[in-house]
Amino acid sequence: MKKMLIFLIFTLATFVTAQQTFASHGNQHTGFGPIQEAMSGVGVAAPLDANVIAINPAGMVKVPNRVDFSVMLGMPRSEMDTSAAPAGNAAAGNQSNEFEIHPMPFISTTWGFMDNRLAFGLAFIQNGGASASFKQSRANPAITGNNFDTYINYQLYKLIPAISYAILDNLSIGASFQLGYAQFGSDMMITSTLTQTNGRGRTENSFGFGGSFGILYEPIEELALGVSYTSVLHFTKLGKYSDLLGNNKLNTPRQVRAEIAGYPLEEWVLTAGFHWINWRSVSVLGDSPDDGGLGWKNQYIVKFGTQYTVKDRVALRVGYNWQTDLLSNDVIYANALVPLITQHTINAGIGVNITDNWALDLAFGMSLKRSATESGTGGAISAAGAGTRVSYVGYAGVIGASYIW
Repeated sequence: MKKMLIFLIFTLATFVTAQQTFASHGNQHTGFGPIQEAMSGVGVAAPLDANVIAINPAGMVKVPNRVDFSVMLGMPRSEMDTSAAPAGNAAAGNQSNEFEIHPMPFISTTWGFMDNRLAFGLAFIQNGGASASFKQSRANPAITGNNFDTYINYQLYKLIPAISYAILDNLSIGASFQLGYAQFGSDMMITSTLTQTNGRGRTENSFGFGGSFGILYEPIEELALGVSYTSVLHFTKLGKYSDLLGNNKLNTPRQVRAEIAGYPLEEWVLTAGFHWINWRSVSVLGDSPDDGGLGWKNQYIVKFGTQYTVKDRVALRVGYNWQTDLLSNDVIYANALVPLITQHTINAGIGVNITDNWALDLAFGMSLKRSATESGTGGAISAAGAGTRVSYVGYAGVIGASYIW
């Protein structure tokens, strides 16, 4: 009961302070919690803490009873310059969405039964989001008066109950039910009418549901294979923004993760993984800008992570991931408020077992700076924004504590 009370208090406290996100895979985080973050999001085949619930629930039977709670401090910065675009803001020049520090919560817990052949878990995470606010409009001020088309804020949270069962000593399966809560607000321009959306920057809430399924298999003691599937999360409509989104819902995409983990030494794990995100399955994201979408492409991500433990007390972690482009050069103007053009992310971290029951973990991540220019070849909106230049760089720090029993 005491552990559950701690879980709820921490969840509520961090939830009310979370505002913005540092995201690496589109509008989603690289990993959840300091261990996954330090290893660039791997963990499907090498479960190291209770946050495995979020990426492969089958791994829960390999994790001892524990509570993991952490906060990510995201520090993203983007730049936008539409002065060269026919429909751009010639007077604004290069604008920066300056660094701000924003706390984001992760808290997960697992309980094992039947000699840990059966495990239950519960996680509350900020799954991702995207946010920006500029002083002047992206579009020509003769249209906007510099009073709108400057702001967007989207935040996504999940509550995930999960179950895992070891069918054999070396084979486990797991499933989760995912409850989603999203917040959205924007003052974006409706391109068909050249007017501000009826939402006018007001925050609207949406609720969704979906699920995940995973498998973890260890053919030999030194090798593990993990695969997981996450379904589309189906959300309710954002009524205030029906003019911006049409009849579309701001769902989250289906995803597939696959990993291999090797243990060359008892204290050393090496992991490589593949992650597919089906952004095209969400119309408001995957459709072309001329059809009311943002033109996002499906992403293919390759991840590498390793952990080396020194004398069962200190764990050293590093990771790297590379991803295919989310945005092509003919949708840059449509995405200029939040240009999610990350391709390379590097990570590192350290964990210390303070006592037999308590551990402290730290992680750092950096999405390397990248720039892009609108080609103007994608359609009417693309042509109107030709010459728009954007850049993005992001930093994140994660601090977490774990109680193990």
